[in-house]
Amino acid sequence: MGWSGGTMVMYDIMHTVQEYVDNPDVRTDLYVGIIEALQGADWDTACECKGEDPAFDRALETVNRKWCEKRGYNYEEWFGEDS
Repeated sequence: MGWSGGTMVMYDIMHTVQEYVDNPDVRTDLYVGIIEALQGADWDTACECKGEDPAFDRALETVNRKWCEKRGYNYEEWFGEDS
């Protein structure tokens, strides 16, 4: 993928998920798995998708919190209050 290839893929995924999955908790769970998979393939611009779906925003926070916990970092210090 190119510089923002993962972001473009995620936008397409989010639009499809929003169309077919009404439950925001289910969307959040789906997004967590998708974010982790894309980040495992070196996607480092997930923050560009914030604001498209509140369920995505919650999923990104979940993934980022897990990342911090695994490394012993403080989430608020590492990602800031806006993350």
